[in-house]
Amino acid sequence: MKKLLLTLSLVLALLLVPFSVISASADTLNTTGDCVWSLDGTTLTISGNGDMADYSATDPAPWGTEVTEVIIEEGVTCVGDYAFSNNRKLASVTVPKTVIRMGNFAFNSCYNGKDVYITDMTTWCHIDFENKSANPLYFSEYGLYNNLYLNGVLVTEPEIPTDITTLGGAFRGCDSIVKVTIPNGVNAIENSEFSGCEALKQVTIPNTVKKIGSSAFYDCPKLQSMTIPDSVESIGTMAFLYCYDLTDLVIGKGITVIESETFVFSGIKNITIPNSITEIKDAAFYQCNNIENVYYGGTPEDKENLIIDIENEPLLLPEWHFTYCVHDWKNADCLTAKKCNLCGKSEGVALGHSYSADCDPTCNRCDETRKANHIYDNICDDCCNICNEQRTDNHSYKWVTDVQGNCGVDTVRHQECTICGVTASLNTIIPATGDHRYNNACDTNCNVCNYLREVPPHLYDNDCDAICNICNKVRTITHNYEWVIDKEATCGTTGLKHQECTVCAKQKNKNTSISATGNHTYDNTCDTVCNVCNKARTVSHKYVWVIDIPNNCGVSGLRHQECSVCGIKRNENTVIPATNKHTYDNACDTACNECGFIRTVSAHIYTNSCDTDCNICGNIREIAHNYKWIIEKTENCGVYGVKHEECTVCGIKRNENTVIPATN
Repeated sequence: MKKLLLTLSLVLALLLVPFSVISASADTLNTTGDCVWSLDGTTLTISGNGDMADYSATDPAPWGTEVTEVIIEEGVTCVGDYAFSNNRKLASVTVPKTVIRMGNFAFNSCYNGKDVYITDMTTWCHIDFENKSANPLYFSEYGLYNNLYLNGVLVTEPEIPTDITTLGGAFRGCDSIVKVTIPNGVNAIENSEFSGCEALKQVTIPNTVKKIGSSAFYDCPKLQSMTIPDSVESIGTMAFLYCYDLTDLVIGKGITVIESETFVFSGIKNITIPNSITEIKDAAFYQCNNIENVYYGGTPEDKENLIIDIENEPLLLPEWHFTYCVHDWKNADCLTAKKCNLCGKSEGVALGHSYSADCDPTCNRCDETRKANHIYDNICDDCCNICNEQRTDNHSYKWVTDVQGNCGVDTVRHQECTICGVTASLNTIIPATGDHRYNNACDTNCNVCNYLREVPPHLYDNDCDAICNICNKVRTITHNYEWVIDKEATCGTTGLKHQECTVCAKQKNKNTSISATGNHTYDNTCDTVCNVCNKARTVSHKYVWVIDIPNNCGVSGLRHQECSVCGIKRNENTVIPATNKHTYDNACDTACNECGFIRTVSAHIYTNSCDTDCNICGNIREIAHNYKWIIEKTENCGVYGVKHEECTVCGIKRNENTVIPATN
């Protein structure tokens, strides 16, 4: 967790900073010291050569406090005081290798988690950070993390340059680092150097370091163990505060006083304390309640003289192990240093082997044998310069050419030692190769002996290839170009075409325009939008009335208009009034054939009282004719008569040619 220790002056400075935002467009460009600044949305870019201007809590920077990304370009050397203070949304900072100083409170109150991008670890470690909040890695709220990237790669194990002598704030608040190896030559780890490094687990400190500053490893909750070398002479207050996972601690013999609150709330289980320490000040081990073993380098009497101030009870409760020894020394020999037979402690160094001469194969001290190291003038020398022992010569020969041959001339050579110059195999002959050398397959003249040969024609890739593949001879060719459509022209848009050789695919006249055709395509004569270019037109539909529900004499109908081409409809549900014209079979019919309406009609009409069929509807009735006899021929005494019956109404006849007998 981040625990930001703010002094009273810092709190007052924050209260004085105005929170107004100065808006600027992408075109805003102004100076800041020797540099210029531009603001594109919420991205601020600083460029130029030299130092930025310094600002203060009462005179803030002109770009306001809504910046989310800062890009400092190559050439800028100094970031001014309060330059980006109170930009609480700042999430990305790019720092070039030209920056050598970060001003006071440059990133004060930038509480957002930030990604810091650098290009050179050496220059980053050499930057002069004026105070803690000068480093963009330092401030962030709980749960937000600050990460360092070198050339785009997340830094987890930084390679600290070997020319650094003091670590002065480069990794303060860096949450990405896991392991740190401090190189030899570093003599001081300054105040808060690794404070707030929440992922840091392992740190190796060399024996060149003399000082570990206050809060140097403050709030490194995952730091697991720490060995403080004997070279360290002082450890500042709160140096290991809140190191919850720090279980094993070895304090070097260079320390004489452990300062107040140095290891408060740390998770120490095993601690080694040298007898060089004379005082452990107030609360140095306050709330270090996990301590199980204390290994003390002095005697119980030494412990009695050790001053342990108040609030260090966790150090007093566990068992103390006294590691002093009345040494029983074993003398050093060729391979091992002086060593105690009781505790195994070593002092000094091994003596090393001793020989009478460089050629002596046997150690004068331990009688161990080695391969004799004879001395010769060179590897060809067969006699040792010290003991005169003989050996087989070992010349290193190489061939030396006396006469350089070629395809038609023999080569003459000999061997010569590269070390001593002795010669061998004189006048060795290498026959002429007979392999003539030409520049290429088209070359007719041997480069060595000028022999002339016949060669095939030049070789080209195709008819359009102007350069011979073998000898690069250039010829004149004519391409066979045809037009190729890249984009078809439509009725409303132009197309594109180019000419391309059908042999070699070489192109010319690229992006030649093809005029629009103007021939719009519609689905039918009623379609208003061109299928190709979406050009709209005005059309006239061919509407006809379509009966949906027929009307009749007593019921209204429905109809609509419908285009006979595209089927579009209009005037739907138009009412067709009832005709009120009933339909009967004839004038005598009483029920309408369509709606069943019953009407009252007059009697059937007959031609006369004898007519059986109605003149209108054909209705047939039964009637009775009014017959009477009609004499056609009167009978007499000797002649019969003739008569028939005839209706007096309609004149219908019956019983025609009825004979009337003679009267006689």
